[in-house]
Amino acid sequence: MEQSKEKTCCFFGHRDSPFRLREQLKLAVRVMIVTGVAERFYVGNHGNFDKMAYGVLCELQKEYPHIRYYVVPAYALNDRMRTIYGDHVAYPDDRTEEIDPKFAIYDRNDWIIRQSRYVICYLARSYGGASHFVRKAEKNGLIVLNLKC
Repeated sequence: MEQSKEKTCCFFGHRDSPFRLREQLKLAVRVMIVTGVAERFYVGNHGNFDKMAYGVLCELQKEYPHIRYYVVPAYALNDRMRTIYGDHVAYPDDRTEEIDPKFAIYDRNDWIIRQSRYVICYLARSYGGASHFVRKAEKNGLIVLNLKC
């Protein structure tokens, strides 16, 4: 599953991100695609921001069929996820089923950061998981676009 980080973007945002961000999010992703900055996208599957990002990617792939996007589950891959996301699921090859559930989201987000060069995020506060991982992405040299509401 390990691929080049170039042209790869991921998403981090609060679980309670407002839906009014959706058009701004869609525009940001579209600009990345049209300018050739990103062609591959990784998104989690927890909370409003992830749901918005996934929906935007589904829509934009109809216009830009060359893009690839993947939901990366934090927990074990199951038939329900395969049914919902189909071929749009990425499960890290080096992931073991023995990850303590308390750390599964952190492990998944670390993996997403290692795969990516860019981050589109929404941070309304400086605490919580989204803020933690955006700071970690910045420390690792990723280019971050923080959407404002």
